[in-house]
Amino acid sequence: MKACSVVVRSVTKTYRRGQRRVTALRDVSFALSQGELALLVGPSGSGKTTLLNLVAALDRPDCGEIIVGRADVTGLSRSAAALYRNERVGFIFQSYNLLPQLTALENILVPMLPMRRSDPGHGLKLLDAVGLGDRARHRPSELSSSASRLPGLSSTIPRSSLPTSRSATSTMRTQVRSPRF
Repeated sequence: MKACSVVVRSVTKTYRRGQRRVTALRDVSFALSQGELALLVGPSGSGKTTLLNLVAALDRPDCGEIIVGRADVTGLSRSAAALYRNERVGFIFQSYNLLPQLTALENILVPMLPMRRSDPGHGLKLLDAVGLGDRARHRPSELSSSASRLPGLSSTIPRSSLPTSRSATSTMRTQVRSPRF
C-alpha cells in the first residue's frame, strides 16, 4: 500500500462577505497517494479553488488538518508557507502569467529568484523537457498559444524528475506533448 502524499482531514473554511459568513468548505476529508490522479470538479462557488489554495498554503483552514508529504502545512507561518510553495508546489494558471518583456527562459527563472536558485542550465532543461528548448530566447508574443502554456507547465516539473541524458529528454518531450491532429 502506498503512503499518502496529500491528506486533508475534516477541513472547514469560511469567508466573510460583508455581514454574511460563507462556508466554502465544510468538513472535507480525502487522501491521495503519490502518482494518483484526482479530478476536482463542481459548480462555480463549490470550493474547488479554496481547497487548492489551502493545500498550497495560500490560505489557512478554520479547522482541520492538511498534510503534504510528511509536512503539516495547516498552520505554516507566512515565510514557511512561501518556502513550501517555492520548493514543493507548482502552479499552472488559466492565464499563462508570462511577463511579456522576458524570454521563455527568463519567465521560467523568475519563480526561482527568491530561493537564489535561478539556474539557466536548469531552466533550459525544463524548456527542453516540454519541447521548447529551441525557443528559450523567444518572448511570449513570439510563441503560439499552446506553446505559451509550456513555460508555466515546465516550472512545475520537480528537479529530481528531469532526465539526465539527451535520449531521456527526447522520450519525456514525446510524452508531454499534446497529440497533433
